[in-house]
Amino acid sequence: MTAAEVDLCLEWCTVVGSGTRDQFVRATGHLFDDRCSQVLSGLEVGGHIEVDWDRTGRWSVNPPVLALPEGSGGNVFIVGGRTRSMLNELGRLRDIGAVEGFACVAGDDFHATSLFVAAKSIDALNAVATQIGATVSIEPARLMLECYRYLDQLLADRRTDYVPSGFGAKQLDTSTLQYQSVDVKYANWPPGCFQQRSNGRLKYIFVDDDDSRYVCDRWVATHAEIRRRRRRGEYVPEVLRWDDDRERMIVRSSAQMPLPWARAAAFCSGLSPRRQRGEIWWDVFEGIPLHMYLHFKNALEIPASREDLSAFDKGVE
Repeated sequence: MTAAEVDLCLEWCTVVGSGTRDQFVRATGHLFDDRCSQVLSGLEVGGHIEVDWDRTGRWSVNPPVLALPEGSGGNVFIVGGRTRSMLNELGRLRDIGAVEGFACVAGDDFHATSLFVAAKSIDALNAVATQIGATVSIEPARLMLECYRYLDQLLADRRTDYVPSGFGAKQLDTSTLQYQSVDVKYANWPPGCFQQRSNGRLKYIFVDDDDSRYVCDRWVATHAEIRRRRRRGEYVPEVLRWDDDRERMIVRSSAQMPLPWARAAAFCSGLSPRRQRGEIWWDVFEGIPLHMYLHFKNALEIPASREDLSAFDKGVE
């Protein structure tokens, strides 16, 4: 699997517009085998598509946006759907001098290529957006965080009195961040984070110490459970680290940040995270300034961590 194949997949999604996850698997399974869900997730973090994982199972493509990150010096990146005709038009605008430059940074097995356009001014940027049928967004990382700044805000919308029965459930072991089978009878859920298949889809249930129950996104449930156990003084693994010199942040792949924050991290630079494989797999985000790292740290209620992450230079395992 290559970034070019992920790019081809994004182009197909743009042409189709929306569909079901089953449809996505049928159309792209020959490219991605059993990793279709990881590709969908990667495209979602990049802001290109939206996926309703636990309700309808449908996905849809976002309209194209030229996003201008903080401190970029006029270099914008393209979020949302993209077609060959859009890329050809950007090439034409570069050739006639309507844009200062047009560059590509290849993604990886799960993320599309990042596309960057340089413009002289906001007016020039708006003119380019009009030419390719896009809109303009200023400081997209900050905008992503305005609605959901803290974990409790992400949980609030998903609180419920109803949870699945507990039949065949698995519980998250925070020491390993793996799910283990657990015996839950008559929906008598103890505190913890659980996974259960219901109506053909995996549901994630978080039960707090006060018996508040939430059926929510996997990564919201994961971090809510890590926070619950940390507050109780129990051991939890390190899931977020940051390098001041390189403005590099790494997130443990088995405890990914909830979507709004993962997307905000990617929007700091326009570069999708890259997955570094090893004894522990990490997602590597580049271009994360101090104030953004502190926001993620505070939102997840984890200790600060500043360290040398040069071992995560691209190509170093």
